[in-house]
Amino acid sequence: MKTAIGKAQETVSHGSISGTRYSNVPYKSGNNLSNYEKDRCKLDIYIPRSSGTAPFPVIVYFYGGGLNAGDKSEGWADWSNNFGFKFLEAGISMVMVNYRLSGQQGTKWPLYIQDAAASVAWVANNIAQYGGAPNNIFVMGFSAGAYLTHMLSIDSKWYTEINFDRNRIKGYIAISGQTRTHGTVAADLGIQQNQLMTVRTDAMPFGHVKKIEKPIHIFVGEYEGQTITDNYAYYNQLISKGSTNLFIYTNLGKDHGGMRDGLGDASSPTRSKILEFIRTGASTVNLAPNIAYRKPVTASSTENTANTADKAVDADGNTRWASTNSDTQWIYVDLGARYAVNRVRIAWEAACAKNYYLESSDDARSWANIRTVTNNVALINDHTGLNRNARYIRIYATQRATTYGYSIFEFEVYGN
Repeated sequence: MKTAIGKAQETVSHGSISGTRYSNVPYKSGNNLSNYEKDRCKLDIYIPRSSGTAPFPVIVYFYGGGLNAGDKSEGWADWSNNFGFKFLEAGISMVMVNYRLSGQQGTKWPLYIQDAAASVAWVANNIAQYGGAPNNIFVMGFSAGAYLTHMLSIDSKWYTEINFDRNRIKGYIAISGQTRTHGTVAADLGIQQNQLMTVRTDAMPFGHVKKIEKPIHIFVGEYEGQTITDNYAYYNQLISKGSTNLFIYTNLGKDHGGMRDGLGDASSPTRSKILEFIRTGASTVNLAPNIAYRKPVTASSTENTANTADKAVDADGNTRWASTNSDTQWIYVDLGARYAVNRVRIAWEAACAKNYYLESSDDARSWANIRTVTNNVALINDHTGLNRNARYIRIYATQRATTYGYSIFEFEVYGN
């Protein structure tokens, strides 16, 4: 390995985990940089010392903070649960990136995206000198950092501008990111948030939906509300375009901040799946598409003409089916053929079912129970590990959790 370029190295440790850090390494150069650009466009490189063998897989990480706050120390300071050390322990090199912040020294969209792209290119071109593997780079971000991750993964423009080959990146990991709207992006563009998907579709990941080239793993927390809805809608739209190298996971019991800090927990489902992704290059989870997407659907009732049953299978997290106000209601989807169903995911509005049955049928007349749910309060019910051959899948609700009728954003079915 060559002598590393950049700032002097130092040893960092947490318990029995240790590594080498290279701090404040510039990833931009030239005479045209502003003083603010020179100050912000730096990164810290962490190389494992107590585990693994060089060259190490690399994660390029973008922190959260609304695009107008935050720092590359996220993941190493005590307030962030020291999650970076968990990746060092697993033999992963971490590159933590600072980027220009909105509102500072005239910074607006898309300068922070351009900084993110420049940092990825720099890492790909230079990480070998530090012990990282230039052919094994993953881009990861949390919250606003996941917005940057999404934009780099879906819009080739940002790499093309700097003549960087996007194929040099192995995959993307977006944790609790924004796919439809972002307050800071809207403010930078001088529009309302709800105009991002009409006036400036180029500014959000959702505006670039297509069949993806590189794997994307998306993670959200159970208590993240609209973030869950928007990320699942984005996922479903990517699937509808033929994407197969795609994975989404809901971490139960986690809110927004908990999704970041939870990466440092002794046991972290999200971290485990990220490490599996990095080690294998693909998830072992069944990535089959949502086979209920835009299939015929029938419901016991409909509250009004705006909230019809088909809205539950349109892969649009902002539309929904709503029933009338009574306890016993149902909705079923006709898959069009018999499938080996292994997963059903239900995204409820606040008006969820407290008690319900998940059922299957081959003729839509005789129904067999798949799973019984009681005392439900969660708005995301992800039924995995199912083993049922059927053409029709039904949600049969018997007790409401609210005084309103039942309301479902998305009714998804997966299988072969």
